[in-house]
Amino acid sequence: MDYHTQALKFSTPRPASFDKMTDNNRREFIKKSTAASAALTIAAAATQTVHAAEDNTIQVGLVGCGGRGTGAAMQSLSVENGGPVKMIALADVFENKVKSTLASLTTNSSLKDKVDIPEERQFVGFDSYKKVMDALEPGDIVILLRLLPSAGCTTPMRSSVA
Repeated sequence: MDYHTQALKFSTPRPASFDKMTDNNRREFIKKSTAASAALTIAAAATQTVHAAEDNTIQVGLVGCGGRGTGAAMQSLSVENGGPVKMIALADVFENKVKSTLASLTTNSSLKDKVDIPEERQFVGFDSYKKVMDALEPGDIVILLRLLPSAGCTTPMRSSVA
């Protein structure tokens, strides 16, 4: 008898139920443990699909649709590896600026799928910045290009900070 066999012989005695384990008991154990593993795997997969449905899209609104505002909007929608982004609202004091920016965004083939700005989210007027901020949810982004102070229109900047 070698050392290992002697060590096993003098180790802790096995429980009586261990010796009574038959092939049928082993098969039942394997069936039950396999079924439990399968159930856990299915439950884990179902949990992942529930979380996969979460929408992490960052919504963006633009206030100030001049050349710089349009450029900033295009850059914000062009960010690679930054997650899903969608432009949802535009605002300016002048309607032609809003329409021009919208045309620039929707005619750009790489950006048009990231633009969802229906008529009701195209705001015009001196209070249009408030409407853009109201259209967004917490965690979304407002690109605010302030008007020149010489034009006497610094109100949007003060309101956005407050």
